[in-house]
Amino acid sequence: MKEFLTKIINAIREDDFDVLDYNYYGVRFHRDEILSVGDTLYCSKVWVDGNMTDELLDGTCAIDIRTLAEKDWTAEEIIDFVDQYTYGHGEVVVCAGNKMTWGEDRYEIVIENAVKVA
Repeated sequence: MKEFLTKIINAIREDDFDVLDYNYYGVRFHRDEILSVGDTLYCSKVWVDGNMTDELLDGTCAIDIRTLAEKDWTAEEIIDFVDQYTYGHGEVVVCAGNKMTWGEDRYEIVIENAVKVA
């Protein structure tokens, strides 16, 4: 997984987007069932005042790899940040999609129809 994340980071830094299959990449912890590469992730839920609601967002929340790559973060630093941010529960997943909106938290994006790519 670190190798794949490093490939994405290098492509972003070198403006070589032809090697990437999606427009947006994020990394997150997935807490439910084990996913296979190619599986679609569920939509994240809306949080209000620190409490999860039943309302769904239009996609899956993740930490934006592009923003952190442009800040010269390494794959290890990105994974460590996600671990600290989400308290390390579950499987680290690299997800991707072609449409996104910005989330409310630091470096957060919401990827529509996100699929697991690593």
